[in-house]
Amino acid sequence: SHLSSRFYLTRTKLYFLYILIQHADLILCRAGANTFFELIAMKKPAIIVPLPYSARDEQEDQAQILADYGVAEIFDQAQLSSVLYDRIMAVLRSLSTHEKSYEKLAGYTKRDAAKDIWEHVKS
Repeated sequence: SHLSSRFYLTRTKLYFLYILIQHADLILCRAGANTFFELIAMKKPAIIVPLPYSARDEQEDQAQILADYGVAEIFDQAQLSSVLYDRIMAVLRSLSTHEKSYEKLAGYTKRDAAKDIWEHVKS
């Protein structure tokens, strides 16, 4: 149907989204697991707006990890948009600091993890 085609993420749409993120200076996003690891993989400074009602506060926890490493700022969605604007401007002025902070997260993810998982499953 027309409605489902509008919201269905095709490979083309995902690739376009990847290109947009790759060229962005700053990402404004939620803090789901996929976003968490995509930010780490792409080393993008972010302002994260965790869902206040996520399961076991997982979004708040993931946002806090990135904030603790200095790669992201947390914004509470109940705050005024003027506060968000100020936060965006502050992060844009310190992009290099946020980007450099990703070096501290180098060991947080594992390269070729899928391969390692497959080897474990096969054995």
